[in-house]
Amino acid sequence: MEQQFLDQYHQCKTRFVAKEFDDLDHEDLKAFQHLRHRARQIFKSIIRDRKLGEKYDVAALTYFGVDLEFKNDNVSYLVFRSSYFIYALYEKIAELADSQAKQKEVFDLLRFIAKPLIQNIEAELDLKDESQRLLQCFIQYMLKLKDGLVTFSDWD
Repeated sequence: MEQQFLDQYHQCKTRFVAKEFDDLDHEDLKAFQHLRHRARQIFKSIIRDRKLGEKYDVAALTYFGVDLEFKNDNVSYLVFRSSYFIYALYEKIAELADSQAKQKEVFDLLRFIAKPLIQNIEAELDLKDESQRLLQCFIQYMLKLKDGLVTFSDWD
C-alpha cells in the first residue's frame, strides 16, 4: 500500500508542484483528495504500528492527509506541495556520506512546521499563520531556484 502510494505521489509531481490550490481543475482536485485520503490511511498505520522512527520519510510525505475532519484542502495542499521540495532536499542530502541523521531531520522539519496547520491543536493556533507563511515562502523560493531565478551566489 505504501509503495503504491509513493509511486502515485511521485507521478503527480509535475501535475501539482507549480499549481496553486485555486488553479486546480475538477480532475486535479479529485486526484488530490484521493491522494490525501490514502495518505491519511498510511500515516495512521505508521502511527498505529509505532513505526514513525523507521518510516520517517513516508510519514512526512503522508502528513498532509493526517486530519481529514479539518476539511481545509487549501492548507493540506500547501503542505502537500511543500513535501515535494522537502523530498528534493532529502535526495540531495542522501548523496552525502553518513547523512542518515540529516535525512531524517529534513522530513522532521516539514512535520514540525506543518503541525499547527494540520493537527489543529488549540495551544498552537497562534502559530498557524506563521507556519502557513513559512511554507508559502519556501515553495516560492524553491520554484524560483528550480527555474534559475535565484542562485546561492545571490546570498553574497
